[in-house]
Amino acid sequence: MNKNRQLAGLGIITLLLLLTFFLWNYLNVMVKNDSEKKLLAEASRAEEVINTRIDAYTNALYGARGLFSAVSTPTRLQWNHYVDGVEIVSRYPEISSLLFAKRVPIEEKDSFISNVRNDTSVQAGGYPNFDIYPAIQKKDYYVLTYVEPPSGKEKRPGFDISSEPNRLEALIRAWQSGKPAATTPVVGAVNKQLTFSIYVPVYKNGKQSANAKDLVGYVAASFPVTEFFDNMFGKGSSFAGLQIGIADNTAKEDVLVYMYTNGRDSIFNNKNSLSSIRNVSIGGRTWALAVQARVGFGLNSFERSLPMIVLFAGILLILVAVWMFYGLYFKKRMLSIRPVSSANVPVSDLHHIDMFGSMGDIYYKTDMDGLILEVSPAVEKYTGIAAKDLIGLMASDFYPNPAERDSMLKNLKNKGMVNDYSITLLGKNGSHIPVSLSAHIIYGKNDEPLAIEGILRDITERAKKEEMMEERDEDLARINHVLENKEAKRHHE
Repeated sequence: MNKNRQLAGLGIITLLLLLTFFLWNYLNVMVKNDSEKKLLAEASRAEEVINTRIDAYTNALYGARGLFSAVSTPTRLQWNHYVDGVEIVSRYPEISSLLFAKRVPIEEKDSFISNVRNDTSVQAGGYPNFDIYPAIQKKDYYVLTYVEPPSGKEKRPGFDISSEPNRLEALIRAWQSGKPAATTPVVGAVNKQLTFSIYVPVYKNGKQSANAKDLVGYVAASFPVTEFFDNMFGKGSSFAGLQIGIADNTAKEDVLVYMYTNGRDSIFNNKNSLSSIRNVSIGGRTWALAVQARVGFGLNSFERSLPMIVLFAGILLILVAVWMFYGLYFKKRMLSIRPVSSANVPVSDLHHIDMFGSMGDIYYKTDMDGLILEVSPAVEKYTGIAAKDLIGLMASDFYPNPAERDSMLKNLKNKGMVNDYSITLLGKNGSHIPVSLSAHIIYGKNDEPLAIEGILRDITERAKKEEMMEERDEDLARINHVLENKEAKRHHE
């Protein structure tokens, strides 16, 4: 084959390679874009589902508050008949009970307790053991008075909901705004589930007032988080193939309250996944709704596989072209070429080929106090201790010279990182290993230092060479000194 034919073959193969890569990349982008459009549509639908559900439950609470407009102070029996009449349990499955918490001034505490204990309108024997708890002296109590139906999933009647900071914050917000206010999700004392509550204030004469004396109390409902969102997004829902995460963003730090992974490995924080984050308002709190899916979501198997089909077809064409332009014409010549083995490769080249496979660098991660959180398996070669057994130990135990480590930490904290910092570690049988340390500090959202992450590299050989060079320099200095003395003595004579 002449040179022109070789260049033509090379050009065609290069063109096929570029065309294959272009089509494969183009189709990958198309698949990702199509998936992203479907994901965004599903994220909007998920947001709408949450808003619709919250609106329905808020309206149920407003309806309960309306009872106080029709009847100034509903009795326990009237509350019982109202909850039965609106069919709370069947129409609103996530509400296990509809609650009313009454404001009880301290001067009315004893009479209030007596009235509840003697109330036989719903329960024949009344409530002889009723009391306000926890037993704390305060100006006003906000006491769970009516709980219908009494499912046992919420706090029992008598609980002062203002005694918990989380609930108190929501109560104040609801009273001052006149609007529903939700709590931060917390683990319930009775049902032991992560639960949030929504409170709607009830005022005298139905008019919002900044005066606490005009506040009758609150109608409320509590929602177990997992059950609440599983009914929307869990197994059997219309959101198949998606992974859903929900976090309370109103807290000082984002608090993950719910995650559904569809029975698969989580893809949250996976850079190769598709995601859409929406803010949802729940009782005055901003919750982040994260909807994620793998690339290819919403597409059929052929559409998802199309980029790989094109890639394999392109590779096949390239192989055919290689065979046609080189295999066919150079078959005899190629058969005559002696195979090349590793014996023909210079030692220095083999060293470079295998360099990364034999590298023994140690990766580690500690907290700011030096507690070892992560360490790579290569550490066993130097310490004789398996990586998993080092987790939880203190890094300071492996520094023979504490002052040396303190100096390194001082540099690290001042600069945020150190690079190629020479330090000594304890090795097997108490041996000292010179290492090069490159590390940096990992910071949190508010720039607070959280952990130290770095790489340790054994520089024993380098240290030996440096020591030899220092000894050689000292020898040369001594020789020069002797020669200079002799020369000075000769001139003196």
